[in-house]
Amino acid sequence: MNKISKEETQGITAKAQQIQKLFENILLKHEIDVDAFAHRLILSKPPMDDLLIRKKANQIDIGYNHYFLSEDGDIINDIVISFDYNAGRWITNEIENSKFENRSEDEELLTELFDIFKGQEWLERGVLKTRAQLDSNLNNRSW
Repeated sequence: MNKISKEETQGITAKAQQIQKLFENILLKHEIDVDAFAHRLILSKPPMDDLLIRKKANQIDIGYNHYFLSEDGDIINDIVISFDYNAGRWITNEIENSKFENRSEDEELLTELFDIFKGQEWLERGVLKTRAQLDSNLNNRSW
């Protein structure tokens, strides 16, 4: 994913901060340390696909979990939005295949994503999913 400079994010900072606050609140609700080096939270809210919030080092990915495993056993998901994490600040670096080439379109995408995530009520109704539940779902799939 491409890194973008602070100057490039100025037009979308306010909406990105709203998304950051929403997902920080979700993490805190489930007692996940937002500043930890790595974490993974998977929420269930049937009939929707599970939501995955994952942080590895300075990369935060948010997407929908479709239960595919990589060779090292990590859960693969469709990334909807990705952030660079820098001293508590989430800097948007990719939205669903958008590489921030058109600022007004990117701001519209962030607004749309915020409205979708907020409207899906993950903070209010998302239920923590355990690794055992994920393994069960994987074992019950017909590939």
